[in-house]
Amino acid sequence: MIKMSVLDSFLDEISPQEQIKTNTRMMIAASIDDAMKRKGWKNKDLMIAVGQKHPSVITKWLSGTHNFTIDTLVDLEIALNISLINRDAPTVSNYKTKSGRKSNVSISLGESQEDYSK
Repeated sequence: MIKMSVLDSFLDEISPQEQIKTNTRMMIAASIDDAMKRKGWKNKDLMIAVGQKHPSVITKWLSGTHNFTIDTLVDLEIALNISLINRDAPTVSNYKTKSGRKSNVSISLGESQEDYSK
């Protein structure tokens, strides 16, 4: 019988949704780090570019554990000239609203179109 390691036991307790969140935070941190390396920037350079006052904030961002706001992600995109947010228009087909109406929804940045049919 093989004993389960502490790490395996811990990983078994993480829900798939939490694992996706963790992976996404790590990917964002890696993207920021890669962009900084391409620019030859240190943490202090990014801190100045996004108007932060505390170097520890940048360290937290690069740790892969930070839960970013949309505003922060946009600030990072502008400062680093990268894309962190997928802006493709999502489409939902045959969606039923709470009232039971059927809806085909297509949402684009800056506009919303909904087609409700009974």
